[in-house]
Parts: sequence; C-alpha cells; structure tokens
Amino acid sequence: MSASAASHPIKFIDQVFAVDGSVTPDRLHELKAAGVKSVLSVAGETSDDPCFVEGYEALVGLFPAGCVAHVPIQLSPMPAEFGNDNSKLQYPWQAVTTYRKFADALDRLPRPTAIFCKSGRRAGAVLAAYHGVRNRLTREQVHQFAADNHMTYTGSAGFVNWVDTVVEALAPLNPLIFRQLFESKSSTYTYLLADAVTKEAILIDPVVDTAERDAQLIRDLGLTLKYGLNTHVHADHITGTGKLKELLPGSQSVIAEISTAKADVHVRDYDAITFGSRRVYAVRTPGHTVGCLSFVLDDASAVFTGDALLIRGCGRTDFQGGSAETLYESVHVKLFQALPDSTHVYPAHDYKGQTQSSIGEEKRLNPRLTKSKEEFVEIMNNLNLARPAQIDVAVPANLVCGLY
Repeated sequence: MSASAASHPIKFIDQVFAVDGSVTPDRLHELKAAGVKSVLSVAGETSDDPCFVEGYEALVGLFPAGCVAHVPIQLSPMPAEFGNDNSKLQYPWQAVTTYRKFADALDRLPRPTAIFCKSGRRAGAVLAAYHGVRNRLTREQVHQFAADNHMTYTGSAGFVNWVDTVVEALAPLNPLIFRQLFESKSSTYTYLLADAVTKEAILIDPVVDTAERDAQLIRDLGLTLKYGLNTHVHADHITGTGKLKELLPGSQSVIAEISTAKADVHVRDYDAITFGSRRVYAVRTPGHTVGCLSFVLDDASAVFTGDALLIRGCGRTDFQGGSAETLYESVHVKLFQALPDSTHVYPAHDYKGQTQSSIGEEKRLNPRLTKSKEEFVEIMNNLNLARPAQIDVAVPANLVCGLY
C-alpha cells in the first residue's frame, strides 16, 4: 500500500477496512466514493508530532457526525533494554490499554471504515491487532494476515512487537465469570472473577464477615479459588483472605509489597496475577494509603480501584500514610490517562447503592477529581471525617491479611 499516492486502488481488508497513509482532499473523496462510511485517524495530534498529517480537519466536514474518530496515540515498541523489572512488566499492560482505545473507536464506527496515519504503517498495525484479537488468532496467523495484505508495518520491528504483544495477551482469553458481592456493615464490594473454562478464580477485597458466603458460592459454581486479593490494608473491616484459606485450602493471600502487611504473595507495580487464561494487573495507586493497588483486568475492560477511586468520590487521605497530592496524581496518571474511557470502574465501597461507573464518567463527573490539584488538596485536607469505627481492630488484623 502506497504511503502517499492519492491514485492507488483502495483495497478493503475483511470487506470492511481500508488502511491508508494519504489524506489529501482527493484521496478522502475517493474513499467516500468507494463506500467508506467512517474514518479512524491514528495520526499525530499536533504539527509538533512526527506522525502528524495535514488534512485531518477536512474529515470532519466530509463525513457525518459520529463517523470520524481520532486516537492520536503512539504505538510504543518494547524497549530494547529495560531499566528495571517494572518497566518490563509495564509494557504488556501499556500495549493492551493502548489497543483498547483503538478498538473502542473501531467498534463504534459504522462500516466500512478507513484507518489512516502518516505512512499507513501504524494504521496497519492497529488493524492487524484488531483482526487478531477479534478472531482469536495466533501470532503466526496474524503475521500471515499482514503478509497476505501487504501491510507495511511489518517493516518496523517496534510495530510488529506491539501487535504481537497485544495478540498474545488478548486473543487466547477464555470467557470470564464475574460476580459483584456486597457486605452491608462496611458497605464493601467483593469481586469474584474466574476463567469459565479452567474454573480458576480470584476474589478481590473479601470480608471476613462474608467469607462463608463467598466460599459457598465458589463451591456452587465449581470453581477453585487461587488467590484472595487485597487492594490495601483496610481500616473499616477485616479482610476475609485468612478465613478463606481455611475454608478453601490451597488459596493464597495477595497484597502490595510496599504495604508491609504479611501475605503469601507480595506484588509490585504492574505485576500480573493469573487465573486460568485470565489475569489482572496490579497497578499502584497510592494516596488513600501508601500501599493501595488498583487491579486492571487483562483486556482493560474493568478496573477494581479499591478506595483510590470511588463512584463520584475517592478515599480519604488523612491516615495510613495517605496523601491528597499523591492520590490526585495516582488517579489522573495511572487511571484517567492510562485507561480507555469505556473501562468499567468497580470500587471497594459505595454508600449510595451505586454499583459501577466508568473511567469516562469519573473524568467528567467526579466532583473532587475534576478539580485542579490545588483545589482537590484543599478539599481533602478539610473533610474532618470521623475516625473509622473498626480501625483499631481492622488495621492490626489486616497487616497479617486477616490471620495471614
């Protein structure tokens, strides 16, 4: 596929996609005349970006509202050398969250769709990954698909690496079993996730008072509990991970290494916790406490935010190493900027009967986190909240994961 000529034939891939590197007015009219109903631009956002292309503005006038999307994200290749283990762990998570932003745009655009960038390479990489994930292809099959369609991204090791990483992370995923459970005394949500084929399961933020209920549900569904995950050392209830180890032998407790709490497994930033073909990534989001984690589902469709991000709110920052400044940065950088707007947000608590939100909703509607950092800090430093009723019992118990 030519990167610049406006006269080469338009070739549709999978009957509904065209990859292009030319956005001259003539080429745009050719695309529309060929039946293209929508366009996804993955070109740079500003003229300072090396991947910026002239002509993007013309799309808005040429195609109807809702038929043009712009996702100006660089496809970062895996670094040749890693500075530390965390940077190596971080790459698959970044590749997947980036892919989800492209895929969300493609899913909502009417077909046929043209994907374009400056050269056609990045557009081809996006389509190859999308095709591979949707059709559950192996890396080798995606390579063949790219070769059959003469995709020029294959000349870039960085783009090939990005496509391979996305396909290997997402294409083999089995269906997910998901349950949201509630403990009324502390208004805590517990989340059960399981691979529907292998039956391996995890529980996020179980509570000791409802551990028997959780264990019975796991037995009823024929699941094997592999891990009980704690988003942080809770102050308002005792975790159920210790009790669950007694009820379901073989399960292990998990918590952030930096929390200093005892557990079977300690995790660091971007560590992956695997159950069957599925996984969640442990993403550090400190601020409520120093050891807070958010768990991002493997396909970036959901994030379990603990007390860092609540529905139209956030956790307090006045004890256990909390910091309003740190929490603001954690939420904005690790969640709002990193995750797609479509990612479902599942918090550890809600006090108004709401069960879930989304990254996009919270970016627009969260009354605290839509403020400037300075305003947010001022709000958090003047909440004057009562001391949690169970803190003197809960924190010591949770420092050993509720009996470890």
